[in-house]
Amino acid sequence: NVNIDHSLLQVKAGQSDLDMIGIPTTAAAGLAQQYGVNKGRFFVGPTSCVSYFPMNTARAPFDNVNLRKAVEYAIDRPDQVRLLGAYAGKRTAQMLVPGIPGYKPFNAYPIKGADVAKAKAIGGAAITSAPTLNVIHTTSTASTNRAQVAEFNLKQVGFKVNDVPTPATNYYQVIQTKGTSYNFVTNGGWCADYFDPFDYLNVLFDGRKIQPANNNNYTYFNNASFNKGLDHAASLSGSARAAAYAQLDKDLIQKYAPIVPYLLPT
Repeated sequence: NVNIDHSLLQVKAGQSDLDMIGIPTTAAAGLAQQYGVNKGRFFVGPTSCVSYFPMNTARAPFDNVNLRKAVEYAIDRPDQVRLLGAYAGKRTAQMLVPGIPGYKPFNAYPIKGADVAKAKAIGGAAITSAPTLNVIHTTSTASTNRAQVAEFNLKQVGFKVNDVPTPATNYYQVIQTKGTSYNFVTNGGWCADYFDPFDYLNVLFDGRKIQPANNNNYTYFNNASFNKGLDHAASLSGSARAAAYAQLDKDLIQKYAPIVPYLLPT
């Protein structure tokens, strides 16, 4: 509960040893210049995390898979990464991360920038006739900036947007409650509890686990065929397990598109 700028000053002054949350987005380049990277005080390395924007598939308009795919093309992934400053991470368009069994890089959607024309072509007239999107985010500066960029992208392809800033104290209560009224979440992400694809795909996207409250599946995605694939993959081991989860990773994004992965944060 310390302001992130103040926390950085405490660490630099030797009053604290480590900032677990991270640093201000504007500070990374200067710290690298002052201390170097991975040379003693400022460290940058990969994580088991993936950042993504969930879409609520349980209500219109994102019960329409073509509109979800349109959003995949609409979001400018490089812009989102740039918001986080130097050394923030790498762009991605899939759920599994490097180092997790079953990770095979593929780019089903653009990672070099938005493709507005493709988004409009896929969504078609359903975009302009869609109800207004409730875009929810926390009220921090970083979250607000992230939401503003995403909302700009959504408007570019023709969606109508309602900005819904929500205090962090009840943010998760809102998005984790079944029947919630949001459409698009700009504070989404996951880090491994253990290094197995089950922890990403079964834990987050098995629709049979959706309950009245406290859901990790913010998309409320529930597909019988995908659930069956999750069961099958979980029953396997070794290379067969990895191959099955690699296919599920592709299917999740290419066929169903309930989330927009955009960042592998450092």
